[in-house]
Amino acid sequence: METLGEFNGKRQLRAARGLKLFHEESELMINEYSSPTFVIHAQGPSFESALVPRALAAADSFFPRKDRVGSTNITTCIDIVSGICRVDMFAQQAVYASYLDKSSSNNRIADSFERSSLPKRRCSCTTLTGAAVTAMSCLAAKIIPGLSSLDEEVLGLDTSVQWWIDPETGRKDGGTLTIRDDESGTSKTYELWRSDPSFKQYCILGRGTTCWDLLDEDNERLLLAKDCYRYAEDPDVPEFESLKIARGLDGLAQMVSYTANCGETLNDFGFSSSRKSQHNMIASRVVLEKCGKNLFGFTSEKQLLSAIRDAIAGHRNLLKHGTIHRDIHWSNIVHGVSKAKPGNQGVLIDFDMAKSLTKVAGENWAVGHTECFSIAILKNALAKQGERLLPHDHLDDMESTFYVTSTIMYQFIGPGHRPRPSSEFVRTWLWAARDNSCENMKANLAFKEEWILAEDPKDPIQHVAGDSHWSDASLRLLEQFYAFTREMAKEKEAIRYCREDKRREMYDNLRSKVKQHYDTVLGFFDVAISTLEAAEVSSSQFGSWASGIKRPFENDSEEVYNFKRPCMYQSGELYGVST
Repeated sequence: METLGEFNGKRQLRAARGLKLFHEESELMINEYSSPTFVIHAQGPSFESALVPRALAAADSFFPRKDRVGSTNITTCIDIVSGICRVDMFAQQAVYASYLDKSSSNNRIADSFERSSLPKRRCSCTTLTGAAVTAMSCLAAKIIPGLSSLDEEVLGLDTSVQWWIDPETGRKDGGTLTIRDDESGTSKTYELWRSDPSFKQYCILGRGTTCWDLLDEDNERLLLAKDCYRYAEDPDVPEFESLKIARGLDGLAQMVSYTANCGETLNDFGFSSSRKSQHNMIASRVVLEKCGKNLFGFTSEKQLLSAIRDAIAGHRNLLKHGTIHRDIHWSNIVHGVSKAKPGNQGVLIDFDMAKSLTKVAGENWAVGHTECFSIAILKNALAKQGERLLPHDHLDDMESTFYVTSTIMYQFIGPGHRPRPSSEFVRTWLWAARDNSCENMKANLAFKEEWILAEDPKDPIQHVAGDSHWSDASLRLLEQFYAFTREMAKEKEAIRYCREDKRREMYDNLRSKVKQHYDTVLGFFDVAISTLEAAEVSSSQFGSWASGIKRPFENDSEEVYNFKRPCMYQSGELYGVST
């Protein structure tokens, strides 16, 4: 075993038939658990003492407390079964992989192993990046030593994260994260602001996004490190390339450093580039300036409107430089740092879906958050073969911003306060947008068409949660934003169904009004914000939480959009921007 890595811990095979590995680390979820045949018990820098729900601690005597086995100190789960089909085998393996992913905050891959007595004695290995089935004699000889390795990198752990373990409790008590900067070619070690990630995407298939809060003592600030995977064959630019464009622009996330390649899934244990069913994914890391909470964390009406307003202006700044965001959602707009100046009181983050305008084309799938999909994007995703597709443009993101604004006003009656239960309108909306299955996409589209494209316009204020808690200025803004969204959605649908010889003319007309569109929507917010500023904080009209500072109305006269090539809508190019 010592030949497999530095001897900085130990590994032990433990029989685990009676062990309950709870699927959720919660006292309320004490009936959902799995019991593998064996586990590999581990000690070392990335492992800590196991915990069980307090409700079970007294009754749980399978192992003495000092030797307790649980989610935080095992490297893998091993099942030896008989008479199980491959589908069920993979299903159980997926449960184990998901369990190990949730339990380890610096997991890059989570492995589990199953041996079946099916004909040909085949076994399976499941990780976060896929599954493999092969002859037992071939794979087991590699898997068992690999999953027992003393080298934590071989186990699929991110060794750039180093933990401090409290000797008394055996639990993590902070740690460090070492960042390699591709631009400067240097590495820097930061102290973790907290032991657990500030965000972790728990899934066994996907980008596996994990975010860490870092303390930058040299500059006396907080940073955020974001780790995620991307498909190697994806033709779109990775997030760090879009963040380079955003540098120095107001209303956009600011990147400090990045690592383009932190590892590839085809190099993970048990996988081969010859397997056509496996798609290679590349892990990357970006370090950003840490901002505030997302929009749901607003503390005043003025702060909320200012954050959305500055994010819209940030979206325009990005568009001017040849990139469109394509993933507007309340969780992707965060409040600026304390005492941020106008222009950065709201910051647009998460550029995973951002795309160069020169590559924008009609696509028969939807990207972003289902709740905020525009009508045009939903119709694209549901279009049959041969039907016309519209490119994802700034109006789709503007429509998403309307959904962001309205959903907050429909779900909150003030900072941190939601009516219980929520309105039937909100419940119907969120239920239709709960995932991107075909059935739900159709329900989502039908809901939004009835709301936005109905023959007679709807009253957007009727669904506001406790409208007495929102100022007249905000309600007026919502009415104006609804009318704008309705007009633009109808105009885009007219383009979808117009005659071939009219399409180019109609879309050129729409494209020529990009600046006007932004000026119009920003004007809605600027007037509302200025009205709030002019009111006394104690005014009964606005409530005690509607306050803020003066923001001048923005209305540039210079045309700044860099249109250099004629728009070829027939070929899918939207803006014809030269970047």
